[in-house]
Amino acid sequence: MSNDANLSGFQKDRYFGRAWAMLTQEKGWWKPVLLCALGALVPIVGPLAVLGYGLEWSRRVAWGSTEGPSRQVKIGGLIKSGWRGFVVVAGWSIAAGVVGTIVGNLPWIGDFLGSVWWIFSLFLNVAFLAAAVRATIYQNFKAGYRAKTLWQMVSRDPWGLVKIFVINLVAGLIVGVVTIMVFMPALFGSLGFIVDLADYMNGYYYYMTEAEEMRLALEVLGFFVQQFAPAFFAALLVSLVAGSFVGLLINCGIGLWLRQFDVPAWGKDEDPLPETNVVETSVSELPASPVAEPPAPAAPVAPVSPSPEPTTPVAPVAPVVPAPAVDEQAAAEPVPAASEPAPSSADAKKTCAVCGSELPENAKFCIECGAAASAPAAEAASEPEAPAEDAAVAVAAPDEPPVPGTEDEKDDEAADDDSDVIMVTPIAVAPVDVLSQNREDIQQQPADMQSEPTETGEEQ
Repeated sequence: MSNDANLSGFQKDRYFGRAWAMLTQEKGWWKPVLLCALGALVPIVGPLAVLGYGLEWSRRVAWGSTEGPSRQVKIGGLIKSGWRGFVVVAGWSIAAGVVGTIVGNLPWIGDFLGSVWWIFSLFLNVAFLAAAVRATIYQNFKAGYRAKTLWQMVSRDPWGLVKIFVINLVAGLIVGVVTIMVFMPALFGSLGFIVDLADYMNGYYYYMTEAEEMRLALEVLGFFVQQFAPAFFAALLVSLVAGSFVGLLINCGIGLWLRQFDVPAWGKDEDPLPETNVVETSVSELPASPVAEPPAPAAPVAPVSPSPEPTTPVAPVAPVVPAPAVDEQAAAEPVPAASEPAPSSADAKKTCAVCGSELPENAKFCIECGAAASAPAAEAASEPEAPAEDAAVAVAAPDEPPVPGTEDEKDDEAADDDSDVIMVTPIAVAPVDVLSQNREDIQQQPADMQSEPTETGEEQ
């Protein structure tokens, strides 16, 4: 469908292009043209309905419509509009014929002026059609005979009517040439018969009886009907279809020409035209087409090639080793520097973490201070021991990551809420003064009893 922005508003040129676009903008646009051609074959009312159909479309175009010819019409209304337009055009044509007769009968220059007037009357036919459109707008015969108002319209833009007249003249010549071309095959095919007939009539006409003359006339008539009938109907169909098409174009052009006079602002049919005309709209000022352009196709995304290197698996997290319970004295003593190398398992000795005194290899409590004995650094780093039952320290062992959405994940989330709090049960330590008093008694114990702590030591 054509862009409405190119059909709206008034432009002093492009009458033919815009009229063509409006006529052919819809699918099946040829159907109204064909119906007009067939309707013109109906005597009297057919041509009136075709004329009224074009005038009604011209009226809508003058009001600013950009639609094509209407397909929902009332035949009675079309005949009425056609009759109104015919009366207006016929009245002005009769007046022009009277003036041409008077001018042609003038002495000395009558023949020249008559020829000029005849050519000028061809242009006047377009102006008469504009008067018929004005009568259709007002639905009144009188509006088409307002000479003063019609003169105002023609004098303001005579070149617009000249352009429409040229379109009508050129289209009429093209239709005439096409019609003649349709007759040419039949004409050339009958030349031989025409020559033989002329020769026969020249030699035997005076010797023919009335019966022979009648028989020859019937033979000539039958030949021409047989020879020219197909060409005649073909030429008639071409002329009717082309004439209907050109007639609709001219009516649309008249409606486009009337837009400059601001038809919606007209008053009564006897009122003069508005003082200001519609400003011409250039093509650059017309609104853009409402149909959005299709978006540009997006650039193809290059596929990401998979990395040839295998992904290194993540090492499992080492288990958390609970720190041994220390008292306030252990917190005050300095911690050895991290840069010193750890002693090997063979050279490492068991020492007290509180007072630093050496302990037997299997001792679990310090003899000096009574604190719990700690394992050598090398053994603690390589083989972490599980926490004692008495310590009651909650330690989470590293497990495989839970599968999302399963019950394991829910249990792990619940466990994470409690993992921030570590329950530590302090180990009962005997007072330092008590242990110092009984130090001599403890050293006198047999060696086998030192390696295995008593129930009292375990409870302590």
